[in-house]
Amino acid sequence: MSVPNHAYTDMDLSFIQTIPQRDTNRCWIICAISEQLSRFRMKTGWHQFSVSLNYIAFWDCIEKCNLFFVYVV
Repeated sequence: MSVPNHAYTDMDLSFIQTIPQRDTNRCWIICAISEQLSRFRMKTGWHQFSVSLNYIAFWDCIEKCNLFFVYVV
């Protein structure tokens, strides 16, 4: 039985930099941003480009407040 060749086996993933999550409780959004950021870096060649985790945390809090107000009102 042969193992199929997957598309990801030939990719060079050495450029991927992980984003520290620590105890943010936002691992799902950080994971999604990290994955999209890796794709962006690979497409553009901007390997030093990064995003602010404070910006992500701010908008996550805004969305949580919005959800709270939707259910209250």
